[in-house]
Amino acid sequence: MSLLVLTCLGFMACGNSRQTSTTGGDDSSSASTEIVDEQVEKVADFDQMEKTSRMLFAMVLPQGIQADDFEQLVISKCTPSFIEALKSWDEFEDGNIAWYALRTMEQDGSGENEIIAVTPDGNDAMVVEYLDMGHKGTTRLQFVKDGEDYKVNSAIVTYNGENRTIK
Repeated sequence: MSLLVLTCLGFMACGNSRQTSTTGGDDSSSASTEIVDEQVEKVADFDQMEKTSRMLFAMVLPQGIQADDFEQLVISKCTPSFIEALKSWDEFEDGNIAWYALRTMEQDGSGENEIIAVTPDGNDAMVVEYLDMGHKGTTRLQFVKDGEDYKVNSAIVTYNGENRTIK
């Protein structure tokens, strides 16, 4: 039994010496500061992307209701190529932005329209889970950096096990 105790103490001592050697010195502390700064910047980016996602879906979900400033919001928060992709989904072919393409496109239902959650998904993407007239759907918004801003560049809408890509 004493051999077991000595072996455990030996492993603990080795673990402590490794920890000391990796955290000691000025070089490693500056490296850890850089890593923390990178993580803080990434969190700020996701905050901006989440706000944009929530703003878009606050206008997209109430079926048949389009806010007067929706088009201006889309123009300011989406890339030109994504705006053109949304216009191509316009079933009336009158050049309008097909905002409804970002949701399930269900026409029947009497349930709630609400955002359930907005969560980061990989690098530069957010997933919006929502109820669209009571039907549960998700839309993954892919963002690209444009100066200090992040703009939506594509979307994948998932509903009833099917995916619709808009890009």
